[in-house]
Amino acid sequence: MLGIKNFRDFGGFPSSCGGRVVSGALYRSGHLANATEADLDQLARLKLSLVLDLRRPAEQAAQPSRWPDTFTATRIAGTVDEEKTTPRKFSVASAQQRLTQFYQRILYDLEQRQLARQYFHWLSANKGNVLIHCAAGKDRTGVVAALTLLLLGVHRDDIIADFLKSNDEAGDLQYISKMRESLRHTYGTNLSDEVIITLKQVKPELLVSMLNILDEDFGGVERFFIDTLELRPGELQVIREKLLC
Repeated sequence: MLGIKNFRDFGGFPSSCGGRVVSGALYRSGHLANATEADLDQLARLKLSLVLDLRRPAEQAAQPSRWPDTFTATRIAGTVDEEKTTPRKFSVASAQQRLTQFYQRILYDLEQRQLARQYFHWLSANKGNVLIHCAAGKDRTGVVAALTLLLLGVHRDDIIADFLKSNDEAGDLQYISKMRESLRHTYGTNLSDEVIITLKQVKPELLVSMLNILDEDFGGVERFFIDTLELRPGELQVIREKLLC
């Protein structure tokens, strides 16, 4: 995709449940505001049935998604904005700290939980190709993609490998330029190239910290889906049957 960053199929991995995660059904990306006409043609060919937009309303308004004329997919999107904070200067160290805190808190974020709950309930009740995206397609999207793969029995090493693919564009100068305005909307201030690169990179320890919290605070993958996301064991099995081959 030329104008959609971080776009990829995150299927195809082997599963401990047997078989592999289907390819051509699970996609992830950054925002779609800069989608080119060629991108829109490719999106139309994907025949998406669901789009999960993990961005908050202010982000959606600042960078509205572009869709093909034939777009008819169900859309689940954020409905709660963060409280306004006073713009402040970011250093590389403070940017790293912000990312660390994000991954330590994401499973407790009520808005993100509700979006994940709706997404997984949709997967249990419907068939079709899905796209998960946020602004950059790496943090919020990375967490939901990881939860999806965990549910499907993908090894954590493979999940981390998919997570790290988001670094492929993080240092690209054109990408940094395009992200500058997006991040200014998010943080209320202009950021240096070094800080932007830090915020756009992912490190394995970030996802590992989330996985540790999943195990230690929520009792593991199965308990998180049943107790926190409120899915029944039968619904989890239905999702596995649909997305494993």
